[in-house]
Amino acid sequence: MKRRTAARWLGGLGLACALFGCDDGGDGAPVGDATVGDAAVGDAVVDPDGGRADAGGRDAALTADALAADALTADAAPAPDASAPPDAGPGPDDAAITDATPSVDARPPADAAAPLDGTPPPDADPPLDVGPPPPADAAPPVDAAPPPDAAPPPDPDNPYLPRPAAQTCRLPEQPNAGVAIEPAFPNLRFDRPIQVGAAPGDADTLFVVEQGGRVRAFDDDPDVAAADLFLQVGVLRDGSEEGLLGLAFHPDYADNGRFFVYYSSTGPVCGGAARCSVLSEFARAAPRRADDASERVLMVVPQPYSNHNGGALAFGPADGLLYVSLGDGGSGGDPDGNGQNTATLLGAILRLDVDGEPGPGGEPVELCADTCAWPGDGACDDGGADSTFDVCALGTDCADCGPRVMDPLPRAYGIPPGNPFADGVDGRPELWAWGLRNPWRMAFDRVTGDLWVGDVGQSSFEEIDRITAPGNFGWNIREGFECYRGGDCRAAGLVPPVHVYGRREGVSVTGGLVYRGAALPELAGAYLFGDYGSGTVWALREGPAGDYAAEAVARLGQVTSFGEDARGNVYLTAFTGRGLHRLVRAPAPDAEPFPERLSDTGCFADTAAHRVAPSVRPFTVRRPFWSDGARKERYVALPVGASVAFTADGGWDLPVGAVLIKSFFVDEAGRDTERRLETRLFARHADGWRGYTWRWNDAQTDAFLVEGGRDEVIELADGTTLSWRYPSSAECARCHTDAAGEALGWRTRQMNVAAPGVAGNQIDLLVAAGVLEGAPGPAAELPAHPDPADADADLTAQARAALDVNCAYCHRPDGPTNAAFDLRAAAPLAATGVCDVPPVQGDLGLDDARLVAPGAPDRSVILERMQRRDDAAMMPPLATTRVDPVATGQVRAWIEALGGCE
Repeated sequence: MKRRTAARWLGGLGLACALFGCDDGGDGAPVGDATVGDAAVGDAVVDPDGGRADAGGRDAALTADALAADALTADAAPAPDASAPPDAGPGPDDAAITDATPSVDARPPADAAAPLDGTPPPDADPPLDVGPPPPADAAPPVDAAPPPDAAPPPDPDNPYLPRPAAQTCRLPEQPNAGVAIEPAFPNLRFDRPIQVGAAPGDADTLFVVEQGGRVRAFDDDPDVAAADLFLQVGVLRDGSEEGLLGLAFHPDYADNGRFFVYYSSTGPVCGGAARCSVLSEFARAAPRRADDASERVLMVVPQPYSNHNGGALAFGPADGLLYVSLGDGGSGGDPDGNGQNTATLLGAILRLDVDGEPGPGGEPVELCADTCAWPGDGACDDGGADSTFDVCALGTDCADCGPRVMDPLPRAYGIPPGNPFADGVDGRPELWAWGLRNPWRMAFDRVTGDLWVGDVGQSSFEEIDRITAPGNFGWNIREGFECYRGGDCRAAGLVPPVHVYGRREGVSVTGGLVYRGAALPELAGAYLFGDYGSGTVWALREGPAGDYAAEAVARLGQVTSFGEDARGNVYLTAFTGRGLHRLVRAPAPDAEPFPERLSDTGCFADTAAHRVAPSVRPFTVRRPFWSDGARKERYVALPVGASVAFTADGGWDLPVGAVLIKSFFVDEAGRDTERRLETRLFARHADGWRGYTWRWNDAQTDAFLVEGGRDEVIELADGTTLSWRYPSSAECARCHTDAAGEALGWRTRQMNVAAPGVAGNQIDLLVAAGVLEGAPGPAAELPAHPDPADADADLTAQARAALDVNCAYCHRPDGPTNAAFDLRAAAPLAATGVCDVPPVQGDLGLDDARLVAPGAPDRSVILERMQRRDDAAMMPPLATTRVDPVATGQVRAWIEALGGCE
C-alpha cells in the first residue's frame, strides 16, 4: 500500500449549519449565516449558518446467531491505547453526512445508472478507489485482522457483552505537515472570540475580541491566570453574525491611545433602520482599560439583514489608513444588488483617513438634541463634552435629551485622494474595493503591503483575494471564477481571486495572515487561512509561474480568525475549546498508512459478506436521518476498557479511539440483493472527530476510500433514479458540529430504543455492560423521540423530533448558524425563537412569512426549506436530493394545528 504524504492526505480529504455549515441563505462560518444555504463565518456555516426511519425494522437488525457467527473470527490486534480510532461517516445519525428529514420508508427511489465498477462515470470526478477494484469474480481480499483461535460469542441477551479484549477496528491518527494547533493559555477561557492580536508599542499584552461586546487584555505568558476587561460595548446579537466584530489600534497607539471598533447595533443610532453597523473611535484610559465614555461614532451603515456584516478592521502598514470590510447586506444571493452598486458602502472594503480633514455629512442617523448636561444621566453620553449633539445610547428613546432630530452624521474622517471615487461622482468616496460578498477577516502582509481577504461564498466556492489596488472583485456576477447564476457572464473589469475551493473542502472561509514569524521558517511567506465548517487550515503559496497552491497543514473546528503577537507567533480564535489556540511545531508524523480499502480497517471479519469483527457491536437510533430512502446499518467499536459518558440532553462523550460505522444499502435495478453503496466511519482522533467514506465496488467484495467526495446516479429496482452523494470529510463536518457533540446519534433521545436483534433497551444494556456511565436511571425514565412510523404518537412530539434530528445539530445555542434559533426537542416552543418570528434571511417568496406561522404552514419558512431540494434555500443544505415525505408531513400537520406559541 502506498504511503501518502501529509499534504496529499489532508488536502485530498479536504478536512472540514453563522458563520457556518447549515445556512439560511448565508454561508457557513463562525460569525456567519448557516441555516441552510451556504456556510461561513460571515455566513454560515455559521452564517453562520435529519433522520429517517428505516422501514420494517431493518435498521441494523442483527440476530444473536449472526453475532455469534461474528465471534468465530476475533480481533487479533493488540489493544490500542487511548489515542486510537474514530467514528463513522458523515451524517447526522452518527455517521452519515447530512441526512435530512425522517421518513418511514427504508427503500429509496432512484436516479440514473452509472458505472458501478469502481471507476467514475463520464464527466465525473477522479476515481475514488485507490487502485483498481477486483473483478466481479475475484476472491474477496484478505482482511487486515486474522481470526484468532478463541473468542467468546456475544451474549445473546446483551450484544455489548462480553467486552472485547482487543480492538481491531481502528484508524491511525492523521499525519501532519510539520505544524499543529494546540490550546493556548490554558487558564483562560473566552466566549465566542473572533479576533486576537497585539497593540503597537505593547509587546507583552494580547487582546481578544469577544463577539458579545467585550475586549479582554492579558499577559502574553502561557501561565497567565486572568484577563482584564479592556472594553465593554453594548451590541446587537440577534443574528450569529452580529456583535462586536472588529478592532484596530491606531499605528501611533502607544502615544495617542486611539483605537477603533466595528459593531452591530439597533435603536436610534441606526437612523430609523432596524439594525446597523457602527464604526467608532475610543480612547485609552489606562494601559489595559479603555475609556468607555470616549466613544466617537465615525460611521453608521444601515443593514437590511442580520448576516454578511464583514467587520474586519486593519491599518495599512505603508499608508497609515484605516481599511474597513462590509458584507453585501445579507440574505442569500445579494438580493439588493449591493455587491455591484458603488453608491452603497455594502459589499466593499472602505479606505478612510482617520487623521485627515473631515468631509461633508455621511449616513443619516437619529440624534437627540444636545440639551442634557455632560456627562448627563447616561442616556446621551456618547457624543463627548464638546460635541454639538449626542447619539442616543442603545435602548433609550431620547426622552431625557430633548426632541429627536434626523441629521446626517458629520463625517469624522478624511477621504484619501487615491480612492477610486474620491470625488464622489461615480461611487461612494470611501470605497477601495467592491464586489465582495462577506469579507470575513483580512490582514496586511507587513513585508509587501498587500491586503489579503477571505471572502465567504454563496453555495459553491470560497475565495481568497489578494488586493494590491482598488477594483471590482466580481460578486454577484461571479462566485469564485464561475458565473454565479450559470451561463455566460462578463469577466472584463473584474479582479479574479488568487485561490478558490469548493464545498468538498469547506463551507465558510476564515481569512488569515501571511506568516512572517521565526518559529516555523518553512511557512515563511505563506498565507495561512482556514474554513469555519471543515476546520481545515491551509498554507497558500505562490508558484514560480504566478499560480497558487494550497497545502492543508492543520485542523481547528469553527476557526474564526488568525492573529499574531509582537514576535510573530500565530494564534487562532475559534468557537471550540477555550477559544484561543496557537500554531506550533508538530511531532514527526505517524508512519502508519491510512487504509484505502475498507478491508484494511480491521472493522470487518469478512468484508465481502459485510460481517463485522467481534470487537464491533451493533446499535441503532430512534429516529434515523433521512438518506433519500437508503437503508442503514450502524455499529460501534470502542477502545478496550473505555466507556461512554452519559449526558441527559446533549451528545454523549465517546472516548478517543471510538469508531462509529454506518453502511448504506439500496435496491438497485438488475440485482437480486441490495447493493451496498458506501460505508462511512466517523472516528474520534486525538485532535477531534473526522469522517471518512469508502465506496463499494460493483462486485461488492470491498470498498475504497473516497477522497474529496463524489456523485453518482443509480437506477433503482422500482424504475426511478437516485442521485447519490459520497461525502468528503469536509462535508461530514458541516453536520457533525461541535455544538451538537459531533457523534449525533449517541444521545439520550436517539439511543433510548430497543437494541438491534434483542429485546432489551439499548441504554439499559449499555449500562449493564459497563459501556455507558452516568445514566441517572433506567431508560424508561429518560426522554426518547417517538418512533416516526407510530401513527398514534403525539403530533407535537413527532414534529419536534423531526426538527431536532434534522436541524438542531446547527440550530441550537452556540451552533454554527446565523439563524439564531433553537430547534432542540427539549426547548419550549416559546423559547425556540421560531414561532411567529419573521425571517431575517429572506422570505423565500412567501406572503407574510414567519419561521413558523401558527396555523399557516404555507407561510412557514422552516417548512418551505424542508420541502426544497433544488436550490441554496433547502434544509438540510446538502447530501439529499429528495424531500422526506414523513418529516415534512409531520411538521406541516403540527404547524397547521398550532393555535399559538405557548
